[in-house]
Amino acid sequence: MSQLLKVRLPDGRTVTPADWTTAEPLWSTVELSVGSIVTFEAFTYGIGGVVPGSANNRQASLLDTNLQGEGGRLPENEAMIIQAIAVEMYVVPPPGTVFVTSEGNVASPDMSLLNMLRVQRDLVGILSIASVKEYVKAPVSFYAAGSGAESGTATGFGGDAAAGYVAANNGSTSVKGRRRLASPLFIQGGEAFRFRFTPPRGTIAGLNLGGDVGSRLRLRTFLHGYHKRPVA
Repeated sequence: MSQLLKVRLPDGRTVTPADWTTAEPLWSTVELSVGSIVTFEAFTYGIGGVVPGSANNRQASLLDTNLQGEGGRLPENEAMIIQAIAVEMYVVPPPGTVFVTSEGNVASPDMSLLNMLRVQRDLVGILSIASVKEYVKAPVSFYAAGSGAESGTATGFGGDAAAGYVAANNGSTSVKGRRRLASPLFIQGGEAFRFRFTPPRGTIAGLNLGGDVGSRLRLRTFLHGYHKRPVA
C-alpha cells in the first residue's frame, strides 16, 4: 500500500502523515428504537462511557468505541485525517432473545431489507468538527459500509435455504464499497468533533424491530484514514 507523504487540506493547511498509521480507524456506536427519535451523537463518549440510546445506559466497551478519554474531542496526543466514513447497522434483541420477528422473521443481528430502506430514507448523518461547523451532511445511505449481508440476499433460516429471508447491509459486502470523501478532513489533537444521527421528520416511519420489547437498532460509525496515535 502506498503511503502519503504530504496532504494539503481544503483550508490550505499541509499535514505530513509519513509516520502515522492507517491500521486503526476511529469508531463509535449509538442505538435507536422504534417510535419518536431524538438526535443521537456518536464520538461523544469514550470507553466506559454511556452508549447513547442504549437500554439501561449501557457502559461502552471496545466493541462500541475506541475513543479514549471522556469523548467529544480527540485526545491531545492524537490526530486524524478522515478519508472515508462508514456506518454499519445491526438489530439487537433483548438479552436471551434469539430471533427478532420483523419482516421475514429476520434473525438478529441481520436487518431486513425493508427496515434498511426505511432507515436509509429517513435518517441523516452529520459530521461536525470544531463543535459547530458541519463538514458532511447526508442520508445514512451515503455512508456505505463494506460489511454484512449484501442487500437483497436470501439467507437460510432454520437450515432451510428455501425458507430464507432477505437481509440487508448499508452498502455492499466489499471493503471497496466504503464512501470516500472528495477531499480529506482533519481533526487535530484536542479538537471537538461528533457524528450526529437525526431524523428530519422525527421518526423512521414504519421501522419494525419485532414484537420483542427492548429490541434496538445499533449503528456503528467508522472514520477511516490516517490516524496518529502514541506508540507507547
